[in-house]
Amino acid sequence: MSQLVSLEMVTQLAEQLPPPERRRLAEDLLRGLAEPVPEELPPPEVCVRVKHGSPRIAGTRITVYDVMDYYTQAWPSAAIAVVLGVSVDEVRAAIRYIEEHREEVRAEYQEILERAARGNPPELQARLDAIHARGRALREARRKHQGPEANGAGDPGGQ
Repeated sequence: MSQLVSLEMVTQLAEQLPPPERRRLAEDLLRGLAEPVPEELPPPEVCVRVKHGSPRIAGTRITVYDVMDYYTQAWPSAAIAVVLGVSVDEVRAAIRYIEEHREEVRAEYQEILERAARGNPPELQARLDAIHARGRALREARRKHQGPEANGAGDPGGQ
C-alpha cells in the first residue's frame, strides 16, 4: 500500500521539477478538478486480480488499495494519477473496480489499515532496525572517506 501523499508533498515535488514538467503537472491537476467523470468508465479488465494477491492496475504494481488511499480522501482522478504515475483512465478503472466490489474491497482495505496500524512484529522490527543502523554506518563511513571534495567543497569554481 502506498504512503498517503499530502498536498504539501506534491507542492514540494512540483518545486523540484523543471518549468515545463511543473506546468504539465498543474494542467493535469486542474483538468482533474474541472472535468466531470465521464458516464462511461474504462473497462474493468484494466484492473486484474493477481494470483494470491491484490487487485492491481494491469501492468503495474499499483493496487486498488493504493488508489483507495486517495479516493477515500476525495482526491480527483487526475491528481491520483499524477501521484501514482498512471493514467487517469487507469485510476478511473480502479475506482470502478472499487465501486463494483465495494464490500469485498472495503473489508480487505480495513484489514490492511489495521495491520499497518499494528506495525511490525518485534522480531522483524529488530531486524529492520539493525539493517537501517548498518546502512547509516556505511553512509557515514563513505561520507568520511570521500571528504569535502566529494560535495564540491574543495573545488573553487571547477578550475
